[in-house]
Amino acid sequence: DFKLASVGFLDRPVGPDLIHCNRFDIVIRNLRSDAPELVLYKLKQVGITGVPTYFDDQRFGSYDTREGHALHKLLVAGPEQFAYLLVTGIQPAIGPRERKRKLAIREAWPDMDACAALGADGKFKRFFDYMRRNPENWSAALDALPKEELGMSISAYQSHLWNQFLRRFYGEVADAVAFAPGLAGDYFFYDVRVDRETESDVAEQSVGSVGSVGALPDLTLELPGKKQQVGAYAQHTEKSRNEYKDVIENCWREIFLEEQIDWESLSRPFPGGRSMDSFFRRTLFRPMDVETTIATDEMYPRRKKINLSFRLDRGMYATMLIKAITSRSMRNANH
Repeated sequence: DFKLASVGFLDRPVGPDLIHCNRFDIVIRNLRSDAPELVLYKLKQVGITGVPTYFDDQRFGSYDTREGHALHKLLVAGPEQFAYLLVTGIQPAIGPRERKRKLAIREAWPDMDACAALGADGKFKRFFDYMRRNPENWSAALDALPKEELGMSISAYQSHLWNQFLRRFYGEVADAVAFAPGLAGDYFFYDVRVDRETESDVAEQSVGSVGSVGALPDLTLELPGKKQQVGAYAQHTEKSRNEYKDVIENCWREIFLEEQIDWESLSRPFPGGRSMDSFFRRTLFRPMDVETTIATDEMYPRRKKINLSFRLDRGMYATMLIKAITSRSMRNANH
């Protein structure tokens, strides 16, 4: 349930640039009796070290868990493979009926008459109709794909590259990590526990004391895309610039070598008049104005819950904070 109340008006459309921060009220349920203390202990830790600004799973709605990112196919394999994956991609969130239809289209591909019959009432009808009339003109046919699907594929791949960078960069500069599984790749976090042997008995520690912990490098970098340069960054002190410049550039070069792409390929126009626009993003976030209470979970007998309230800067994921404070530790990880 929700209520709306008028608080004023603007002489321009409301946009994301007007958002200062977001407030979250979250309940973490079904916890063992000793688990809340450990979660709150980790919460205080990440308040000091920071959490990498990964894009979370909801950013990867177009990602096929077997075939990968559609835009990557465009860059390394060409327009036909891009169209094939964009049209027939199997995502975990799709229902059984849509999955069955996509698998049938895969079987029929590249017979566009058969594909058009299977997708006659779908969002790719315009694309199939174009291909039936122009069976060899794959590049032009991409403009007939739904703009929303094109935009999602570009955004998802850019987010994937950023997540890859964070994994590599903090894997280079951090001594240890913790991890949580992810749809398009696992998420790794800096593990700053002073004494790992006390983790199982952390309830005996004071949650108000996290020991001697340090913060991760907190930088503001530019995501890959149009007008972006290797290692571009802003808002750094000269010390940070000198200390991490080589690491930043090496991480990006390794990623692009692994992906078999280059900077120029991300700056070119994409189908449907779309582009991958670069923008600045901090590499860390920290929760603000945190409030917590531990209580008995009324939904799960003999279990505890945590009522958690906090603010995050615009563009940060509350789900990523939850992953960070409930993540599993790893030893001697190198990513």
